[in-house]
Amino acid sequence: IDVKSTGEIFFSCLDKIGGRSVLPPETLFALLAEIRLARAYQTRAGRIAAVKRRLLAIVAILQSHPSQDVLVGYFHAQPELCAELCDLVRPILSPTTAARPADTSASPRSSSRNDTSSGIGSSSGGSVPSRGHHDAITALSDDASAVPYEIQMLAMEALTALVARRDGTSGGLSNIARTVNAFGELGVAKGQFFGLLPALIRFTLSSLNTFLSQSGAAYDAPGAEAGIAGNGMKGKEEEEGGKLGGSRAISEPEPMITDEMSTGETAGGGSPQPFVEATSKASPLPRRQQEERLLEFIDVVLTLTSTVISIPIGTSALTDCGLIPALIQTVSRDFEAAQSVRKGNAKSPFTNPGDKEGRGTAYADGLLKFVSAQAVQILEAAIVTHNSALVAFHELEGVDLLVKRLDFEIDQIKQSGNETPSSVGIEGDVEMEDAKSQDGNKDGSIDSSSSASARPLSASRRVLLFSLMNCLTVVFHQQENSSSASITSTSAAQLRKPELTNVIIDILGYVDGYGGVLGSLVGTLLSDVMNSDPQVVHYVHTSGIADAFFK
Repeated sequence: IDVKSTGEIFFSCLDKIGGRSVLPPETLFALLAEIRLARAYQTRAGRIAAVKRRLLAIVAILQSHPSQDVLVGYFHAQPELCAELCDLVRPILSPTTAARPADTSASPRSSSRNDTSSGIGSSSGGSVPSRGHHDAITALSDDASAVPYEIQMLAMEALTALVARRDGTSGGLSNIARTVNAFGELGVAKGQFFGLLPALIRFTLSSLNTFLSQSGAAYDAPGAEAGIAGNGMKGKEEEEGGKLGGSRAISEPEPMITDEMSTGETAGGGSPQPFVEATSKASPLPRRQQEERLLEFIDVVLTLTSTVISIPIGTSALTDCGLIPALIQTVSRDFEAAQSVRKGNAKSPFTNPGDKEGRGTAYADGLLKFVSAQAVQILEAAIVTHNSALVAFHELEGVDLLVKRLDFEIDQIKQSGNETPSSVGIEGDVEMEDAKSQDGNKDGSIDSSSSASARPLSASRRVLLFSLMNCLTVVFHQQENSSSASITSTSAAQLRKPELTNVIIDILGYVDGYGGVLGSLVGTLLSDVMNSDPQVVHYVHTSGIADAFFK
């Protein structure tokens, strides 16, 4: 087949119509674009590249064009564009895109539950339940699906740019989002539990919770420290399964249902697990790359969620759909997995049990911390905007969870500071240093780099610490102005707990290592607590917090 280039086709068309002088100059580029588009649609790779170019152009113009009126006119002329963007993401959730089992009475979900119950306490000695479903990670990262992974990512970024306000305010919908009915297409409205965005949050967070539960169960299993989980062949099978693009050989439990956000239903009326079983297939990608793609996609989903949450009507709608329990459980699962990994003497939940090195997991580890930090930031934004979100946050004991996670991260930083410099952190991670420690002490001042080296922070961990501390500051400030009966523990009572006390003392004692921003947040938190309850001032002095502050 003689395949001509776009330029050859373009000039051939001009010759047939009588030359370039026949057409107005402003129409020449439009003709070239139409020819390029028509030529690209001859192959699947060309179609994918054409859609990718258009999505990139949409994202660029939404984020950089100076005239809102021009953009409104553009989208007004294409009212179906927002719906088409949503359609690029919808196949992830819709179980109607694949054949479903005919016998619903004997669904894979029930058989998986039976397999799980029979797998506990088996003769192999493994305490990890057996797995009866295909992996959701493979389904989210598959390039061979109807909509490739890169297109789904760009569609989510385009939706985020479409909803986001560029004027720096947190008011209602922008004119562009209102023109294309962005919230209606995303399913963000009162009672829209099966809307696209609520279902997308439910599905992706359930997939992440499942993976974190599997990682924690693998390290809690007997023989995990010796590199086995249940029997000695599991590690080898898992390695071979990763090379084939299959799922982990370690037996895995069924997907975690995310409280109110996950009652077993997704968009289209199906349940998450049958969808995965019906659509998942072996991926040619390595297992590590699949995990990274899952985290990247969840990060993009949460970015869109944070944009929607910044608008009051979006906060109200997503809170009614159970956003707060979903985020709380995700942060909790991440915390439990981190504890299990540390119990197994490993450095990452993305390593196999017995692998103490943690090589090549820095990117995935950083992404996981960024996802947790973003979940905390969304919780903070929802609490500020919607009172019901604050009530749900306290009912689920969110403050205790954040304090425990903060104490855990500080303890990890202390341990890293006590290790030798060659073993600090994970290979490829980015360690943050301030300009003063990099330039050295040319004026003979006290060396602050020793304080920074005693508390080494990677970029992702610094973001997580900032998000946790900032959320606690906002919660303590909000609860003092709230008369809700769900608040069972005041900010002063939280400060008197050893976890938060140790965190504050360590941050104030090593401000050069943690950074001035984090130190200022601690100061703000202390001032709010002492203003709300002056009786706690005595505890601040006796516990050593005041000494660390004036140190």
